[in-house]
Amino acid sequence: MGKRITSQARGKGSLTYRVRPKAYIYKINYPQLNVEGAGKVIRLINSLGHSAPLAEIEVNLTSNKYGKVENIIGKKEMDDKNKQEISESDQTLELNKKNDKLLDNKAEDKKQKIRFFVPAANGIYDGKEIYIGKRPENRAYEDGDILRLKDIKQGARVFNIEAFPGSGGKYFRSSGSFASVSTKDDKVEILIKRRKIKFNENCRAIIGVAGGDGRLIKPFVKAGKKYYLMKAIGRKWHRTSAVKVNAVDHPFGSGRGKRIKSKIAKRNAPPGARVGHIRPRKTGRGK
Repeated sequence: MGKRITSQARGKGSLTYRVRPKAYIYKINYPQLNVEGAGKVIRLINSLGHSAPLAEIEVNLTSNKYGKVENIIGKKEMDDKNKQEISESDQTLELNKKNDKLLDNKAEDKKQKIRFFVPAANGIYDGKEIYIGKRPENRAYEDGDILRLKDIKQGARVFNIEAFPGSGGKYFRSSGSFASVSTKDDKVEILIKRRKIKFNENCRAIIGVAGGDGRLIKPFVKAGKKYYLMKAIGRKWHRTSAVKVNAVDHPFGSGRGKRIKSKIAKRNAPPGARVGHIRPRKTGRGK
């Protein structure tokens, strides 16, 4: 008795053909569009489901219960001024304490920490300070900074570009990938080798080249390493050619050497068994 062919087994979706959920526990994303300022690289992660290393970035924000972003230092200075204006009498001191309690109740300030994961730029390290948006005093941006495409100079290398503003990085995320910023009109044009793609000018991107360049140069050496890599990606490995298996295991099976069977699938073949040329217009060598 034969067994299911590979296309049928993949359609059923057994554990052999499913990716491990643990490989994709880190979701690549950007913070909200209104978040700008300094951030810090907390750690670099070797994710099983991504070819490039990931960077965990933390941004500190201050917000009250009304959702308004404020500066902690500015509020402390205002509180100090209010305390200096208090009279020396005990009654005014008590009123001041009550006033402080009312202020604390109206605006309960708390420090929010936003963390997100992005592909790591080549050359960044743990503890490096990056900026979301323009740097203060119009300083030059560095590798790893997150900017809108309209704020990036022509010719700069970028990666992890959003499909539309707020969607999170969708393009150029694999290891060693990058694109160059070209012309800027209504939309920003991006060059990748001989192709041109246009994006919204408010789409965000990371400056530099995605880390992990040269990944394909290093050999696997052992078949076991390739096995675990394919297991993380969720592909069956290694693949056996159809003509090498038995006749009961595949429509192309057996054949005794080079006497292969026809590759034109039968019209009444069930789904999964229709392999090879499906309703071809012509076969054989072209004249």
